Amino acid sequence: MSPSPSPAGILHQKGPYQAYYGPDGKIERLLKDEDGDGRAEAVILYWPNGKIRAGEIDSDRDGIVDRWEYYSTDGVLEKVGTSRKKQPRPDQWDIIDGSGRVVRREFDDDGDGMPDRSEPLAGERRAPEATGLTQPRQ
Repeated sequence: MSPSPSPAGILHQKGPYQAYYGPDGKIERLLKDEDGDGRAEAVILYWPNGKIRAGEIDSDRDGIVDRWEYYSTDGVLEKVGTSRKKQPRPDQWDIIDGSGRVVRREFDDDGDGMPDRSEPLAGERRAPEATGLTQPRQ
């Protein structure tokens, strides 16, 4: 159940989780600070329909996001970005089909944030697991 609507929205915190609900009472953002250091290990953004839109994850807890997840408006994982160079932005993306298989890998070799090359993978690789926090709700 969502909190009651408020003109300013609602920030709700419980344990390592902090959720922001917009003025309409729908969740907009969820943070998780599992180790309590004040830096979120995961930031999840939601579409207006309540489905997950995107996730930014610091999987090694060094304060730098190293995984980016992108979802369709239906909450289906479509793309996972990672940083090969430990930069605060993705430089490699796995493109995922509707059955959860990686069908293409894209690379940003010059650091401009845009893919410079692409490798088809013929769907033989299973997509990386979405983080537990970002699993789409059914």
